[in-house]
Amino acid sequence: MTEHQYFSKLNYSMANEDTALELALVKEHACEKLVIVAGSGSRSLPLAAGDSVKELFLVDLAREQVDLSKFRLEAFKSLTREKFCLTMGYPPFDPLNDIEERETIILNIAEKLQLRSWLEFLGHSEAWKGMAYWGKWEKSFGTLNKIARFFLGNLCDQIMEFTDIEAQRAFYRTKFRKRWKFVVFILGNSSVFNALLYRGHFVKKNIKASYINHYMRSFDHLFESGLARDNFFLQLCVLGRLYFPSGLPLEAQSNAYDAIQSGLTKARCEIHQRSVFDFLSEASDVDFVSLSDVPSYLGPPEEDQFLQKILPGLRSKAIVAVRFYLRIPRGLDATGYAEITERYTDLISSEKMQVYDVRIYQKS
Repeated sequence: MTEHQYFSKLNYSMANEDTALELALVKEHACEKLVIVAGSGSRSLPLAAGDSVKELFLVDLAREQVDLSKFRLEAFKSLTREKFCLTMGYPPFDPLNDIEERETIILNIAEKLQLRSWLEFLGHSEAWKGMAYWGKWEKSFGTLNKIARFFLGNLCDQIMEFTDIEAQRAFYRTKFRKRWKFVVFILGNSSVFNALLYRGHFVKKNIKASYINHYMRSFDHLFESGLARDNFFLQLCVLGRLYFPSGLPLEAQSNAYDAIQSGLTKARCEIHQRSVFDFLSEASDVDFVSLSDVPSYLGPPEEDQFLQKILPGLRSKAIVAVRFYLRIPRGLDATGYAEITERYTDLISSEKMQVYDVRIYQKS
């Protein structure tokens, strides 16, 4: 596999979800055995910070995502937070600087784990940029930012300067929102997403809200409820990358890294390349499942039956967290579960992306 092929197949290298939500659920319910859609590892490995966690099973169909998750697992175990942030290109480090040190760290871990697909492309200049920006999803923000800059100019920087939420709200309403809405109108649709990332496999939307109304509802909430500089998703959207250490994904936050690292040294962690639904259909005594937005990509009839397929492998009172994205099953069979989403209204409202319809189920 060439370096071009690797990067063209790696969808995610950062977190496209705010995993603080799932971690809060794991802690509240003292979950022990977790099955999680791996993603890049950034959405899944931080759940080890739950004191009760004994086993984590990360599952993903894509080999590229599995390999990156394996790398992250070893990075958590062996690197200090400072070196982890340098490797990922998280602030205060610049993803385009520290090339030699990043190269040494990446090569050492890749060779230790015998990640053969990596060893074939490492050496290409793309590989030594911050790892958090390897994925197609993350790279797309660089492209989108050029368009945002064209319409908003230095307003992109000004919205990130606020340290007072009331001042930010006033600025957003009077100076930023109208132009930002135009950017969202241009970019927030299936044609753009398919061209930049999904290659024709973008979610087939069935929610009533238009794309622009859906995304603007999310952005209104985010800009009105928290400082933009403290939100990794808003930094990506507005600036194209992360600049402010106060707005890092959970995996790199100063108050979380040690707990994640400690949890991963104590818990059993396995990473598998296969369908999460097939894996769960053969599992037993699982008490927490995080399916990300995978069910939104299934389509009928699978989208209506996925809860039933995983039901036998779940322990009584097990928690299942789903992030529906632009598509919600019309005939979802939730027999054997109680939906407990309403208990977590505040938690869901504090989530850093707000583009998902989060649903939380508990096995009866």
